[in-house]
Amino acid sequence: MDPQFSSARIRAAAGRSRSSPAIPAVSESESVIARSLVPIAYSLSACGIGGLATPSSSASVPSPETTDLHLTKSGTGFKDSTHWTNVLGGVTETEDQVQTETAFGDGSPPLDQTVLLFEGCKHATHQELLDGLPPRRECDALVAFYFRAQEYRSVIHPTEFLKRYNTFWEEPSAASVSWLGLLYSIFCLTTQVQSQESCLSRAQETSTCPPQPTLMPKILAYRGKVVQCLIQAQFAKGGPDIMETLVHYIVIENNLNKDSNVRVWLLMGNIVQIAIRMGYHRDPQHFKSLSPYQGEMRRRMWAMVYSLDTGFATQMGLPSSIKHSLSDTRPPRNLQNHDFDASSTELPPARSIDELTSSTVIIAKFHIASWSIVIEAALEILQLQHLMAEESEVSDASRPTVSHVFSSNAADTNYRLNS
Repeated sequence: MDPQFSSARIRAAAGRSRSSPAIPAVSESESVIARSLVPIAYSLSACGIGGLATPSSSASVPSPETTDLHLTKSGTGFKDSTHWTNVLGGVTETEDQVQTETAFGDGSPPLDQTVLLFEGCKHATHQELLDGLPPRRECDALVAFYFRAQEYRSVIHPTEFLKRYNTFWEEPSAASVSWLGLLYSIFCLTTQVQSQESCLSRAQETSTCPPQPTLMPKILAYRGKVVQCLIQAQFAKGGPDIMETLVHYIVIENNLNKDSNVRVWLLMGNIVQIAIRMGYHRDPQHFKSLSPYQGEMRRRMWAMVYSLDTGFATQMGLPSSIKHSLSDTRPPRNLQNHDFDASSTELPPARSIDELTSSTVIIAKFHIASWSIVIEAALEILQLQHLMAEESEVSDASRPTVSHVFSSNAADTNYRLNS
C-alpha cells in the first residue's frame, strides 16, 4: 500500500464493511499516476517560496485544536490533523471497525501486531538461506514480474541486477547474505502483488475476494527469510544491497498491515537513520569516489526513502524523520535505465518531463514530498510574522505618540512657568 496516497484508504474505510490491503501500482496504473503527478510536482518545484499565497489571517495556520492526543493504560498516542482517524471524525463507528478487524478473512493470525525486524526470528545459516530459495525457473519468473510491475524497481538497475543474478546462479554459495536478502525481498514483494492482482480479478467476477491459502504462506516465509538475511548481514552497519532490501521490506510490512501501524512508522525512522549513516542525504557530487552510475542510483534511493518517510508520517499524523535542511541530495534525472549503466563515464541529459521513464513516478513524489516540507516551514514563518505583527500592534498602542509627548511637555512647561 502506497503511503503517498493514504486518502484512498480514507475513502475506502468510510464505505466498506471490511478493510483490505490496497493494490500496489502496476505498469498501467503507474503510468496514470505519473501523468497526474508530474505536472503538479514540476509546477511546484518551479515556483519557490514566493509562489505561496500569504494567509489573510491566522486561520490559515494549523492550530492546536487540529491535533489529537490519546492517553490510555496501554500507551500514549499523538496524531495531528492529517491522521485519517481525525479526518473521519464525523464517520460513526469507522475507527472502531477498522481497529477491531485485525485478522485476514482466511482465519490466519493477525499480521499487524508485529514487525519481524523488531521481534527477530530464528537464526539461519548461509546454507539454510540458500536451501530456502525456490527453483530457478520460479525465481526467473518472479524477477521478470518484478521489473514489469513494481514502481519500487526504480531503485534497482535491471541491467546490472541481471548481470549479478546470472553470476549468482553460477556459484550460489559465493553469494553474500545481503544479496540473498535482496532476492527474497523481490520474491516476497512480487508474490504479494500477484496475490492482490489475482484477488482483484476474482473480486470483479464474484463481487467478493475469497482467501488464498496457497500464496500467504509463501509471502510469510519469504518475509521471514528477508529478516533473517538482514539480521545476519548486520543491516544497521549498511553495505551493498542493504538499503534496497530495507525499502522492499517496509513496503512488504505495510502491505501486510491493512491500516497504518506505528511499528511500520518506527521502522521507517530506522531506515532513514541507516540511509543518513550511509551518506544518502548528501548529494553524490561531494563524493569523488562514486561513479556517475552509483551517484544516480543513490539519488533514486534517497528520493524513494524521502517520499516513503513523508508518506508514512502523513499516514500516522506524526512528524517526518527527515529534516529538510540536512539534505542536499538532488532529485534523480528522468532517464530510462538503458540510458546509463555501471560503465558510463557521465550521465546523459535528463529526458523531457513529459516522457515517462522508470523513475518518473519517484521523481514526482520526491518533488511533492519536498514541497510539503517547504509549505510547513513557510506556514511556521507566516505564523511567526503574524505573532510579531500582533505584538507590534500592542506595543504601538501602549507607546506614547509624538503629539502626546509634545502635549505632555507643553503642559509640564506651563505648569512650571505658572508655579
